[in-house]
Amino acid sequence: MLLRLFTIVCLALLVIQNAYAITLNATVSNGKLRLDNATLNSGSDVWELTTPIIVSGLYPTKKWLPSFVSHPQTTITLTGPNAETVTLPFEISAVSFNTANTPTTRHQVVMNTGLPPCTYTTVISTQFIVGGSGSPDCVNTEELHIVAASAPFYFVNPIFKLIPSDVNTAFTGKSGGTFIGSTMLNIKYYYTTSQGILTYRVLKHHFTIQLDHTPEYLTDVQIVPTALNIIPTYNTSAKTAFGFDFFSIIANGYFTPEAGLKLRFDENYDYKLTHETDMTKHINYYITCLSCSDTDIVTNGTMTNAVKGKSGIVKVSVTSAQTQISFQLKVGYTEQPYADLQTGQYSGSFVVIFEVDL
Repeated sequence: MLLRLFTIVCLALLVIQNAYAITLNATVSNGKLRLDNATLNSGSDVWELTTPIIVSGLYPTKKWLPSFVSHPQTTITLTGPNAETVTLPFEISAVSFNTANTPTTRHQVVMNTGLPPCTYTTVISTQFIVGGSGSPDCVNTEELHIVAASAPFYFVNPIFKLIPSDVNTAFTGKSGGTFIGSTMLNIKYYYTTSQGILTYRVLKHHFTIQLDHTPEYLTDVQIVPTALNIIPTYNTSAKTAFGFDFFSIIANGYFTPEAGLKLRFDENYDYKLTHETDMTKHINYYITCLSCSDTDIVTNGTMTNAVKGKSGIVKVSVTSAQTQISFQLKVGYTEQPYADLQTGQYSGSFVVIFEVDL
């Protein structure tokens, strides 16, 4: 009689789903980062993608275990216009599994996967989050049970670390336009089959960042003085008076030869000074700007046809990238006959809208 030992080895089947793509949409404008479809998860630098990955076709199970796959990549490179690149510090730090309405209970006894528990695990409603910054491959600290076999989860949201100040610094001096880059996101979980075999599955997704960069921005405008006090000069022989003064303007931000500063004046406004007591007495004034695309903006109380033809817009350009633009607006009135003037104070105002000339 021959005896033979039959050894049965149950191997966990590795199932890898075809790769799909998810996209983080972002903007760097006015020197600030804005994420259009992500929200702060914990702290000021950890974000959760709010556009969930919809998962379907998962093997029905009664027991499963969320897992986190270590992503050694700590940077991501985006490519923009003319193949210009920007490298950003970027780390996928956790994954959120959403069970939706599937009744799920938590148990302390955990499947023997050979992996350590994750350094960060938490439960928020139907979300089971696992991972941790710099964490190795790991598993949830609790096993999840479902009464009737069904798909273990239906949505997944990646959680990532992206520091806004790092992004702003990386894009300093870069061209405007759309920058795109991607990395691989591996979503892993363990589960038992209907035969009680422990196995796992890896869902692969391309995590893409699409960032629109507007390099030029305006942070503030300083005007000195805030109000002019024009002292008249008298021509006693001609019996006339005239006067002028200057607004000194400093615009702070980031400007390039392609996008300087734009000033918008009201093209239908009456640029005149009115007497303090006799509202019928007026002095028409002018506005000039030696640094602007049109030197004469307003003459004798009316916007010039050249500026009016540009919707009241004049521009201040720069020859190289810089963070400040300084210039002056001259405001004054030409010689006024004594006979047309009345003793007292004349005053007026006008509005200028400052914008980046994109």
